[in-house]
Formats: sequence, structure tokens, C-alpha cells
Amino acid sequence: MNVGMATQKKGKSMTKKEFVAFRAQYEPRVKKLEHDVFEWLRSLDKDREIVKVKSEHNNGNGNTEKKMVMSWQYDMKEFSFEEITLYHEGSSLHLRAYHKSGGKSIKVKNEIVLPEHVDESKISSKLSSSGILTISVALKTDIPEEKNR
Repeated sequence: MNVGMATQKKGKSMTKKEFVAFRAQYEPRVKKLEHDVFEWLRSLDKDREIVKVKSEHNNGNGNTEKKMVMSWQYDMKEFSFEEITLYHEGSSLHLRAYHKSGGKSIKVKNEIVLPEHVDESKISSKLSSSGILTISVALKTDIPEEKNR
């Protein structure tokens, strides 16, 4: 846009000086909106979970034991350990986190519906130093076969 030319605003001509003043007034608002949209999109991406299923064979004492483990990973860099809550209720795990800094607050509320045949005594979570929360559940391998009816 050529700012040297007079610009039309509601039927009136604007000089270059007026245009610069007008632009200076609204440019910070536009940058703030761009920043807010970027942060919002980033928070949506943060809530996306990465689910992995793998087989583990070593039980730690030299014996091998086959077990299936399902894991979910969440980017929780914005939260301290104390701001994260994970609890088991029924057939679900509930992840809650809340962080407030300055005028901004970030909130995570997620429910993980556990698959059938989960060994509920082997649910674990780990928060890495880089802020990645990994939640793992062991799947039972000794599932009884259903009888045909």
C-alpha cells in the first residue's frame, strides 16, 4: 500500500501523517490478536495426545515377561509438577492441570477412557524434565476366552 497517497476513510481524505497515527493506534491490536490466535492454536495442539502400544519383555530381575503397555503423552511444559493432577475413576483416567501467570490462565481437562483388560494395579505416570507427561497402563495378557453362546 502506498502511504504517500491520500487514503479514504469514511469519505474523508487522510494525510500521510494521519495514516501513520491511525496505523500506530491499530497495529498493536492486530499484533495482539495474531499472538492470541497463535497461542490458542498452540494450546489446541498441546491437548493432542500421542498414544503408543508396545510390548515389554524384561521385568527387571533378569527374567523375561511379555506384557503389553499402552501409553499417552502430553506436552505439559507450561505446568509445574504441583499444578498437574491425575486420578483414576471407574474405567477412566482424568488429567487436570491449571496454571495462572500474569493475566493469563491455562487449563487442561482431559479424560482417558481405558481399554478393556487393563491391569489397574499397573498404571503409572512420569513427568520428564522437558515437560512431557507420559501415562502408561499395562494390559492384561491372560485374558480368558469368551465362550460361544
